[in-house]
Amino acid sequence: MKHRPVWQRLLVWFFGLIASLSLSVFIVVSIVNSTVLDKAFMKEIITSEGVFTLIGDTVAEGISENDVDQSVVEIESIVNDYIDYEAFAQSSSSFIDSVFNWLEGTTPDIDFDIQVLGSQAEFKSFIEELLVVKLSGLEDCRSQEETNRALKEPFSAECNPPGFNAETAGDFLATVPDEQFNELYESAQLTDEQLDFNEAEVENLPDIYSALQALPFAALSAAFIALAAAVAIIRTPSESMKFVGKNLIKPSFGVFVIGLLVFVIFKLPTRAAEEIQTQLSSPSSSLQDIAALIQDRGASLTFLYAGTMFAIGLALYIFGRRIHFERKPNSFKHLVETEVTHDFSEIDSRKR
Repeated sequence: MKHRPVWQRLLVWFFGLIASLSLSVFIVVSIVNSTVLDKAFMKEIITSEGVFTLIGDTVAEGISENDVDQSVVEIESIVNDYIDYEAFAQSSSSFIDSVFNWLEGTTPDIDFDIQVLGSQAEFKSFIEELLVVKLSGLEDCRSQEETNRALKEPFSAECNPPGFNAETAGDFLATVPDEQFNELYESAQLTDEQLDFNEAEVENLPDIYSALQALPFAALSAAFIALAAAVAIIRTPSESMKFVGKNLIKPSFGVFVIGLLVFVIFKLPTRAAEEIQTQLSSPSSSLQDIAALIQDRGASLTFLYAGTMFAIGLALYIFGRRIHFERKPNSFKHLVETEVTHDFSEIDSRKR
């Protein structure tokens, strides 16, 4: 390489840079496509018990507007007992299918209906239990006016009316018009009609998804083309192998180090989950469980892609150096053979 023209060395360096960058893109995007953009993995995340518990905790915290810990715990128990995990997992799985069908262009819109509630009769019993627990965590009403107000609107009550129980809650729900109760029941379901987003902001997501799915192949193709162009200039087998090996080692080692820092040393997914969990003031570790799944998947894929590429690059580089040294003549041996041959040539010429 040192004896080649400058323009050839520059071209080889340029093709090596293109190959290294392309291979880095290939590894990173492949990891992304195999985690947050992988349908099977997202189903594993969304249908996990961690997400299920997180939803129950969030609902319980939203229902309980007071700081009485016992009330929150009781409400969480009611919510988690009422929501059917199997129904939730099945509905959540259909939701992921709907999202990916939309991203893949199979369907024009996201269409889903996550059923986490039972019948309206079960929903009524659920509301009755929640009202009793919610109000029991409040201070007792001090006046008849406060009592009447709490009995009239128990959802927004600021005190606990004396003698409030499931029967009292049922009497209140009986006074709620059917139309209003149906709206309350339907609002507790998760459907595509409840999605509130700007269509202009998400209309390009299917195109971005398609581009990300195609990018690893394009990046790998660009890397192979760049390496082939450089090898065509180098020509020497040993130098070509060392060149290809080095340009496989560099990007894989860089991504490996970054993955090691992100997933193993600093554990950034877990730290982010802990920060969000603190802001939500939730006593459970649901987000940490979800983050652990992402962290383990990201770490294993990083080691798989980067480790495989690093091993191939190292093998090529070592093999190239071995060929180089096997073909390179021993300087002393070459000198002796040259001198002896020269001496015998002179002797033959003198005899003649």
